[in-house]
Amino acid sequence: MLQFALIILGGLIGSALNVLADDLPHRTRPHSPHCHACGFPYHRSQWAALAALVSGRWRCAQCNAPLLWRRVVVEIASAAMLAYVFQRSGLTLNFGLLALLLECLLLITVIDLEHRLILYITVFPTAVVALLHGLFGGELDFNPALTSAKDTTRSHLSLMARSSC
Repeated sequence: MLQFALIILGGLIGSALNVLADDLPHRTRPHSPHCHACGFPYHRSQWAALAALVSGRWRCAQCNAPLLWRRVVVEIASAAMLAYVFQRSGLTLNFGLLALLLECLLLITVIDLEHRLILYITVFPTAVVALLHGLFGGELDFNPALTSAKDTTRSHLSLMARSSC
């Protein structure tokens, strides 16, 4: 049940990322979703691209231009990322920081692919989240294979020391 709620939340976050990806490169303040061709605001049922696809409102009411497929891909990717991170780490601090970091990186990727821009307004918050994840969200044992090998070597050395006495 929680995973289903996270998938819905991921789709809504993806919808918000689409608005940011449309408005930030043009140096405008983010506002409600609008048509990429004519700038006409979408109806509320079209704010989420997946909902617009299901409801059949796939075109702009003003100019009849189709909605961008990128909007659907971003919403699906965002939902999939949240579900995957939750599957890997559960509902922990690591989940929250890693999910936020991946959503920020998704926004940077979309803007970069469409406009060939990496904006400071997206990089600085992402760097802060990455730093927080490195300090508080990461696992303490970075390489369990090396740690277990080190422990095994220590136990072998202690056994050899006991047997030589």
